[in-house]
Amino acid sequence: MDSVVIGGGIAGLLTALRLARSGHEVALVEADRLGAGATCANHGMLHSGALYVRQHGHIVRHCRQAQSAFGTLLAAAELPTDPAVYVVPDADTPAFLTGLDTHRIPYQRTAADTVDELPADIAAAHVLVTVNERVFSSRRLVEILAGQCLAAGVTILTGSTVERITRASGRVTGIRLGATEHLSATSVVVAAGIGTPALLAQVGSRHVPLLKSRLDMMLHFPRSRVRRGLIFAQLDRAVVMPAPGGGALASFFGGVQPPIAGRRGFAVDLDKAALLGVELARALAPGLVGPTGGVAYMAGKTDYVGSPHAENGVINPGFHVIDHGAGDDLVGLYTVVTGKMTLAFHASKAAADAVGGGTPTCTSRTSTPTRFPPGCSPWNRGPTRESCDGRHPEPTNHHHRRDPGLRQPLVDGGGAHRPERRRHPGRLQRAALW
Repeated sequence: MDSVVIGGGIAGLLTALRLARSGHEVALVEADRLGAGATCANHGMLHSGALYVRQHGHIVRHCRQAQSAFGTLLAAAELPTDPAVYVVPDADTPAFLTGLDTHRIPYQRTAADTVDELPADIAAAHVLVTVNERVFSSRRLVEILAGQCLAAGVTILTGSTVERITRASGRVTGIRLGATEHLSATSVVVAAGIGTPALLAQVGSRHVPLLKSRLDMMLHFPRSRVRRGLIFAQLDRAVVMPAPGGGALASFFGGVQPPIAGRRGFAVDLDKAALLGVELARALAPGLVGPTGGVAYMAGKTDYVGSPHAENGVINPGFHVIDHGAGDDLVGLYTVVTGKMTLAFHASKAAADAVGGGTPTCTSRTSTPTRFPPGCSPWNRGPTRESCDGRHPEPTNHHHRRDPGLRQPLVDGGGAHRPERRRHPGRLQRAALW
């Protein structure tokens, strides 16, 4: 195996896909289900960058580029929504609008009587600004990218915990799964979210103290009339986004997010959930969100704070790729920290380039879409060899050359761009180590 990617979130899937399309033989290993971490636990908003114009302006350009790229390449995962409304306090409006102008983010000031999602007194007391924020189904993103990875020849192992990254003579040699299984590889990319610090601690990385994980809380309402994002641009106020199936996702904007360590389940902060419910009842028009059936859950996120852009040494929404050959004298090991899901597009590109993916030009056409066979959905945890081996349909192959880029639309979990030396599509297996 040329490369192993640890982590089946959007950053891991995109990195594996880029490497496979550049000719690498790639395995992706996920301890749980694909997207089970932060990827499918967020709002699904692909940021325009407007949220960061007052702080963290260094990522605005990347957000704008990524939003456009995701909208083109993963259009099948986008939800039909209206432009989002930023609800801005009067005192903060000059700085916010100046930031939008500086970064050339299109916006429009909106009359209070045109935003019926807000009570009249809330709308009148704020400046309302519409920005074209785009909302995607995170689950659908994972489905599409998993299908693309399989079509590109990536071997996906779910329900497989990496016990250790193995090394010899200053180079990685692969990963160990359980007590006896070893998967050899010349490069290992860690994209494991809150599981990253523990993996790096095993190899003695000096970067471990610079990885800070924190805990956020989300509320999902299965019934709502939310048709666009509502972003109260003030600490400890609500952010509400449309969700697939007519639901809505809500959280607090900023505020206290307690630090965490390790990859495990975290109990819901019921007091915080109750406060968010009260805030939504105060800030939204009656009946906009169904009052019953809401489910609270916790979501962990990890930032790299060894950067001048880190805020108070604990928050950095920007992406970062670590080449451990430089700082830890461990050649072939790389770590990807996305900061925001939006930036996974750039983070995966930087990681693939670091490993050696490159960006040669290509001439190709999209093949017949590849679909998952029975029992091989990326949402299955640890499918068996019997349910998957040899049953993934071979996509119709056209004239392909190597292409690590993401230029063609990624639709229906299909498409090809498989390296020439890969004769079969990838397999979704738990213990197929080759």
